[in-house]
Amino acid sequence: MLARARPRMAGVRWYLAVVLGFGIANFVAVRVLAPTALVGLPRWPQLLSLLPATLFLDTGPLGEEFGWRGFALPRLLKVRPPLVAAVVLGAIWFAWHLPTFFVPTLSQSQLSIPLFFINSVALSIVMTWLYLRSDGDLLVMLLVHAMANYCGAIGIPFLAEVAAEVVLAALIVACGGLRAGPPWLLRPSPPDID
Repeated sequence: MLARARPRMAGVRWYLAVVLGFGIANFVAVRVLAPTALVGLPRWPQLLSLLPATLFLDTGPLGEEFGWRGFALPRLLKVRPPLVAAVVLGAIWFAWHLPTFFVPTLSQSQLSIPLFFINSVALSIVMTWLYLRSDGDLLVMLLVHAMANYCGAIGIPFLAEVAAEVVLAALIVACGGLRAGPPWLLRPSPPDID
């Protein structure tokens, strides 16, 4: 499993797609839903300097992704279609975080529980799609999780982040990106987990 988290040259396009795509989707959502929030966001040099710190200091991605996308998702994909596996894992991921809503010192305690559920399922759909296309590259999964946390850390309103992830998940589903059969957008087989 650790070998699936090491950087791969073939995965560079996915790493860039996650960092740039996730950032752009969130900034567009902020621009549409909460344009005044852009005033309070750090400037580009600060954003760029905060990103590496977030990637190394945020324990959520490292603490969770080996379990969620490294262990659970490949096994779910063996017995369930990708969309079902993504939704089931998203619901379990939400339930995992539920206790954090009742600890006042944690960031989730300030968020809406129903919105967090929608966020967890939408992000799980996006991550499942990326997982399948990147041949199970866990570094991509770590980056997505870190980028989601990073958006909140720099002050992007949670509603905008949820909207961006819901739109991305809806596009993936609408384009057939997680169909079980071979649609017009072919789905690669799940990466080997043995």
